[in-house]
Amino acid sequence: MTSQSCRNGTERCNEALEKLEKKYDLVVNIQGDEPLIEPEIIDGVVKALQVAPDAVFSTAVTSLKPEDRDDPNRV
Repeated sequence: MTSQSCRNGTERCNEALEKLEKKYDLVVNIQGDEPLIEPEIIDGVVKALQVAPDAVFSTAVTSLKPEDRDDPNRV
């Protein structure tokens, strides 16, 4: 469905959306490295966008320990 030129999941999601004929008011992009994300977290992100219609995106975050700051596996 998408080209191999996509550098990440966000670009792949965007390319797929551009190919679809239907337009959406809201798109939730869940990355593959978070397969066990709790549904309540997704609901919270969606609600944040619904109450701020001018917002471009909303992101779920967790606290990062200082020792993990330079870990390339943490994004």
